[in-house]
Amino acid sequence: VSGDGERNTAEKTPQEPPPLGISPHRDAGFLTVLLQDDDCHSLQVARFEDEDHRDGDADCWVTVHPVPGALTINTGDMAMIWSNG
Repeated sequence: VSGDGERNTAEKTPQEPPPLGISPHRDAGFLTVLLQDDDCHSLQVARFEDEDHRDGDADCWVTVHPVPGALTINTGDMAMIWSNG
C-alpha cells in the first residue's frame, strides 16, 4: 500500500489452461465402452508388437479417429487375465 492509501498491484499475465487428459496408463478393469465424440480426436492407444517396444516408445502410440455413431470398446487387464492372454 502506498502512502496515499492506494494499493499497488501488478497485472497478472493470463496463462493458458493445461491440456485435458491423463498420463499413459493401462485399463485395470474388464471392459470399457465409450461413445465416440465426432469432434474429438484425443484417444490414443499403444501398439506393442514385440517386447522391445513395451517401454512406451512414442512411435507406438496411434490416435483413434472417431467414426460417427460408433462405440470404442477397450478391453482391460482383467479381460487379459480371464482369457489367459
